[in-house]
Amino acid sequence: MGKISCVWRAPSFCNRGYHGILFGTSRQDTFLGLSTEDNLFSFRPGVLQAFDSIVGGTGSFLDTIAFTSSARVQAGKFDVVSNIEVVRLDVPGIELTVSRQLVETSQTGFLTVEGSSGSDFVSGQPTNVNRAPVTGSIHFNGNGGADTFNGGEGDDIVTLNRADLGASTLNGYLGFDTLDIRGDGLISAASLANVSSFETFRLNGAQELFISQALFDTGLGSVVGDAGNQVVRADAVTTGGHNIYFNPGDGSDFSSAARKSASGPRRPARSTARTSSTVGSAATATSCRSSVTTRAFRPRRSARSSTSTASSCSATTPA
Repeated sequence: MGKISCVWRAPSFCNRGYHGILFGTSRQDTFLGLSTEDNLFSFRPGVLQAFDSIVGGTGSFLDTIAFTSSARVQAGKFDVVSNIEVVRLDVPGIELTVSRQLVETSQTGFLTVEGSSGSDFVSGQPTNVNRAPVTGSIHFNGNGGADTFNGGEGDDIVTLNRADLGASTLNGYLGFDTLDIRGDGLISAASLANVSSFETFRLNGAQELFISQALFDTGLGSVVGDAGNQVVRADAVTTGGHNIYFNPGDGSDFSSAARKSASGPRRPARSTARTSSTVGSAATATSCRSSVTTRAFRPRRSARSSTSTASSCSATTPA
């Protein structure tokens, strides 16, 4: 137990803004972080044992566990680990399964997992049937590579580069989960083929999003834009009595949805859309003024099948 400001064995840690740096050993370790500064606990995955006790500090400072070599880290390794806000995967190839305790004792109210520049595996689903899934919130920052993320039962947020979507597999599982997509360009339905159970997509910059029927069926209910120019196309969503809500930012935004014409064949019904904040499905299209709906919107699962809207919106049922 103690404080180490800089260690000759790992000079790369010395200028990362962490004041207390503790390195795990293959023996039983007991680490107690300071509450007056950030703390960094550095482990090779095989070195962290279930009997190692790590308690981060309290208050507004951040405590981080950094894993420095590729291996599998199961939830049982965190049985006596608490008050950790960040888990950092310094190299590709680490398979991380977080525990309920690890997430729930974070002083920020959620656990941040910083991925490597390569392929990472992060899960809130236990591999041991005697363990309960994570109910708190996991914030995973992919940082590059083909990543795999399996959420728990909390409201998770996954931030990924647009270019990495096609090679990644992302499942939000339960809760109201958000996929935050970074990087300008086209976000095709094919690149989202292995994405499921996310209720909200957050767009950034100049992006064009194509929503598939499969995404819609697994829970996608809202798309949130930023100050960039975004295009959202839901023409492929042709069945179901729900809405996809588009909350545009301050840019020049556009949305389109498939509707059935009176003569029978489907045609795209378009709205040029800083003024349109929703993209309707084939069953119901709903429009709201963006000045009314700039607040964040989270659809409830139980309410998504309803076609009723707020008084500030107008609902149209195509013939």
